[in-house]
Amino acid sequence: ALGLSTTVAKWLVRLSAAELESASTASGFDRKCLLSMTMDCFDGACISVRDDTRRLRRSFLWGGYYRSRYCPRCLADSGGRWQLAWRLCWSFLCVKHLCLLEDVCRVCGGEQRTIRHLFSGVQGASLCTANRRNAICGADLSTVDVHSVAPSHRSVAAQRTIYDILDRGYAAIGVYASSPRTARDALVDISVLGS
Repeated sequence: ALGLSTTVAKWLVRLSAAELESASTASGFDRKCLLSMTMDCFDGACISVRDDTRRLRRSFLWGGYYRSRYCPRCLADSGGRWQLAWRLCWSFLCVKHLCLLEDVCRVCGGEQRTIRHLFSGVQGASLCTANRRNAICGADLSTVDVHSVAPSHRSVAAQRTIYDILDRGYAAIGVYASSPRTARDALVDISVLGS
């Protein structure tokens, strides 16, 4: 109905001009809003999208995942809404609930929201969609116990700093205070230090 391609991986990463126009007309949302719902909103800062295939360059700055991490508490609070930032390798902690993001389903061990996932039916938004032995797991991911951290823990400050850099599009803290750098340049430095 929105005029999207049948390849989920493509429209999750970037909408083509025709898809953007069709989806905007059908949904009533403007293009800027629709673009913010795709990985394209992070292009050039912490991921790189290939124009020819609309796929992520995996070697770029610890780019995006083909799967998603998740915060069970956020899923519970939002009725199962998955955050786009959870697909970034740069996301490791929920700054709202002060807990580490989960990597897999604790029941089946399956990765979540994989691009390979076949939408064989409507699933509850917070249910595990991992396919094990030709059956969807279906465990409720919003009820998983999480590993909490103290508000003063360094990992909270690190995650907030990374999200702030991404939101602003530049870094103007620490060594960059007197000479701000683009988000991409700052994240390159962080990835070099991390490596």
